[in-house]
Amino acid sequence: MKHNHNHDQNHKEKLFYSCDEAGLACDKRQYGELTFWEKVRLKIHMFYCDYCRAYSKKNQKLSDLFNRVGISHPPKKLDLNSKELIRIKFEKELNSTH
Repeated sequence: MKHNHNHDQNHKEKLFYSCDEAGLACDKRQYGELTFWEKVRLKIHMFYCDYCRAYSKKNQKLSDLFNRVGISHPPKKLDLNSKELIRIKFEKELNSTH
């Protein structure tokens, strides 16, 4: 039987995320939108990619900070007063010692 390189390549592409795909999956994970298979692929990618692990940690810290200051999902547009209140809350949170 002849070995089909394209077939093997397709399986690898389905199993392994690129860094761009992993970044999108990290973002989706923050909102609980990953399927089981996406979670598996992300875990595999995170196992060997230091850059994406660091991105994921920063992403999680930002989400945690939003939650601590009382913002679950920030709107796409904010008025100036709302932006200023968020800035003040972030500064207070970042300067506090936990």
